[in-house]
Amino acid sequence: MRPSFLILLSAAVLSIPTFAAEPTPRQLSQFTVRDSTRGIEWLRCAAGQTWNGNTCAGEPRLFSYEEATRAAALASAELGGRWRLPNRAELESLLCVPCGVPQIDTRTFPHTPAASFWSSTTSWYSSTQHWSVNFRSGVASGRNPPGMRHHIRLVRDATLK
Repeated sequence: MRPSFLILLSAAVLSIPTFAAEPTPRQLSQFTVRDSTRGIEWLRCAAGQTWNGNTCAGEPRLFSYEEATRAAALASAELGGRWRLPNRAELESLLCVPCGVPQIDTRTFPHTPAASFWSSTTSWYSSTQHWSVNFRSGVASGRNPPGMRHHIRLVRDATLK
């Protein structure tokens, strides 16, 4: 007997690590947070916002896909490291359904808009489209033409210290 799709989906969701569930006090005071499970480091604020030492201030911006990749290059130049758009799996790892709307841990990622964020993962529907993850609905979509405008949250591979 084959397990039902719902059981498999539930098992997959329950096995997703929740690195952001208990951020350390040090992480909460910094503008980045590390996911040691995946070996990556996230900017806590969406692009357009700034970290003021306690929270993300300002309005998050919307970007076309090309603008988003340019913003990642600019962040690399200004902040150091190789900032990039997260892939779909990395971005989906931030989803927190029990957190309500937005479906993200807002203690770790404050003032995150309940909206779609670009990923670097190319869609199988079309090589010109990319996946996004919506933090209102918790749904990923692969039908995003490059001119569509979404928010971005940048990530980089974590360095060992």
